[in-house]
Amino acid sequence: DSLLQELLVMETPRLGLDGAKLGVTSFVSSSHPAESCGLNGLPLTPHSISILGAAQILLTCDHSNLARYLDIQRGKHQRIVVVGESWSNNLRHMDQGEITEEKLLSISQQVLLASAYLNQMNIVNLNISRENVMLTEEGQ
Repeated sequence: DSLLQELLVMETPRLGLDGAKLGVTSFVSSSHPAESCGLNGLPLTPHSISILGAAQILLTCDHSNLARYLDIQRGKHQRIVVVGESWSNNLRHMDQGEITEEKLLSISQQVLLASAYLNQMNIVNLNISRENVMLTEEGQ
């Protein structure tokens, strides 16, 4: 918790986030039913450990059109905490009058380049939405 508090008060230029802020997401994974052993008699791996293991590839993603994940931790009671880059502006917050055809094509190209990069890493984003397309202060 103290490391997380340090990260939250740290100035983002020291982290090299190019104007981004730190975003923290926390969620609790589901637990296994009452039975804690599989058919082979061995203990079942908690879902939070499986998620943590699978999410490690996200820490290696490095693309100019993707927000970087900085850390993923497992806490008590199946809690997962994810720290990454975040911007306050997103495509949903853009005024309809601000969106020119040229800007829309530029943003679309950037989203497609990021999706192609993720595809090369065998990652599929099933949650592309206007809220999840974050924009820098320059609208990129």
